[in-house]
Amino acid sequence: MGGEYVVTDDPEAIDRDRLFGWLESSYWWSGGLHRSVFEAALEHSQGRALTSVALDHPALATCRRVLLATRDAHDVYARHGFAPLADPSIFMEIIRADAGAGPTRTR
Repeated sequence: MGGEYVVTDDPEAIDRDRLFGWLESSYWWSGGLHRSVFEAALEHSQGRALTSVALDHPALATCRRVLLATRDAHDVYARHGFAPLADPSIFMEIIRADAGAGPTRTR
């Protein structure tokens, strides 16, 4: 990792005001995120609280299907009602391994 990022589980190391402002302004699912919910998420179960807020967002109220991809948190998301695909044969994907890597240089 570069010098600009720090990964820690120390709650005192988190700039809560900055993080809340970033979540509130950067993600569609965080609209209406209450500060008390955010604080509870940081104190107790970040993933659960934030997933609940996202799933309860009015923008998802008319969605018949919400998809999620996870490598290792199946049990966590099952608590929110996620289940393996009922019919995986109807889904397709495009994998763009180099997406976000920036322009390709040629010589």
